[in-house]
Amino acid sequence: MRLISILGPAPHRFTLGLAAYLTLACDSGDSLPPNSGPYISLTPPSATLAVGDSVSFEATLVPLRETGVSWASTMTGIATVDSRGVVRAVTPGLTTITAVARGDANIKAAAIVTVRLP
Repeated sequence: MRLISILGPAPHRFTLGLAAYLTLACDSGDSLPPNSGPYISLTPPSATLAVGDSVSFEATLVPLRETGVSWASTMTGIATVDSRGVVRAVTPGLTTITAVARGDANIKAAAIVTVRLP
């Protein structure tokens, strides 16, 4: 099998394996969907924040849809997320930020947020 690497904007790198069939792997932090169905791509794929800091997450629905997403944090005592995807670090720990497509709860993506002391 022959491998071809394609470098995209950091941290995206794609590796193609060429054989009797074509395979594609992505190490950008996003998961490639197992089929051509819709999915959500989150940027950044994860974050580390100091208490009191914030970061904006962006959710892109693929293929592009006008439905938008709803945001949630599994541990709001560690980090909160507002309706625009802005995450605010509250106390040290680990939480998962999830974006869910409005109108289809089966289309979702998650990112791990680590909060540390300043």
